Amino acid sequence: MARQFKIMDDNGSGSLDPYEFNKAITDFGVKIDEKDQMTLFKCFDYDGNGEIDFNEFIRVIVGPLN
Repeated sequence: MARQFKIMDDNGSGSLDPYEFNKAITDFGVKIDEKDQMTLFKCFDYDGNGEIDFNEFIRVIVGPLN
């Protein structure tokens, strides 16, 4: 998962901005409209700071960890 996250993080910032997230969605062949992409982005952006860090990414993909 960390490797995929780094691939999606085009600018190497350690987090995904909306552009990087939407590009990754498209690159993975997921076909959803822009409005739904932003809704999905907000679901991943747990702290609401406008970026998805690796912990937020894992939290959604894997679910809560013990």
